[in-house]
Amino acid sequence: MLLDLRALRGGRGVWRWRVEAEDPLVQGFFGRLTRPLDVTARVSEQPHRSYLVTLEIRGEVESPCRRCLGPARDPLEERLDLVLEVREPGTPRSGDVAGELEVVTLRSELEPVDMGPAVREALFLAAQTFPLCRPDCRGICPGCGRDLNAEACVCVPSAPDPRWRGLEKLR
Repeated sequence: MLLDLRALRGGRGVWRWRVEAEDPLVQGFFGRLTRPLDVTARVSEQPHRSYLVTLEIRGEVESPCRRCLGPARDPLEERLDLVLEVREPGTPRSGDVAGELEVVTLRSELEPVDMGPAVREALFLAAQTFPLCRPDCRGICPGCGRDLNAEACVCVPSAPDPRWRGLEKLR
């Protein structure tokens, strides 16, 4: 996923990449990609030898539901803005370039920029922390382990844990 700033025309450019599920870039991710990621990078030249990059990532991921462990599919849509700034190591950054944006320092506009780490960061930011197969998922029975979405449980409810008795006084 190399971005070559020399290819900008009129100070602007657009790059598109496709990331397959087997790509090392997505290894260690929270689920598996059900279709390739579509990545778009929009670049515009800014003052003071800097470039604004907007990454847009779209795809779909499948991971275990947090309640029933069945498959949960979620769309991935993330946008990440960052600034590429060309400056010599050790020189101070120009103050008006980035504001709140992440800044990546480059030594020269002549070297291609690897966008893989930024895409990986955006991918992890877009991931669901607690995926659900559906909003009303009933989960699994803690007694027998049956999927309560598929069948009713026949377990006899157990007595409440005696450690919770102190909370009864709060009612």
